[in-house]
Amino acid sequence: MQAVDIKDDSLISRNGGMLANNIGAETVMMDPEAGRYFGMNKTGSYIWRQLETSMTFSDLCAQLSANFNIPEQKCKDETRPFIVEMVKETILLVS
Repeated sequence: MQAVDIKDDSLISRNGGMLANNIGAETVMMDPEAGRYFGMNKTGSYIWRQLETSMTFSDLCAQLSANFNIPEQKCKDETRPFIVEMVKETILLVS
């Protein structure tokens, strides 16, 4: 698999083939094609909900920063590796 490069203007979206359900503050997901299951904590679940509509990485981090009251650059630095991992797992798509 080639490297995933997430830039501020990268458009992030959900993989429409994922099945997801909220359990409390967490989200449980299944990739029916691969038969794999995933779980997301409160922050990952928040990101999943925000991406109901595709948005740029910068817009996503602005929302996270405002919601969790953290500096936007710190949010970008901490969120980028999570997004990269979710793209590698085909949970999220980037363009």
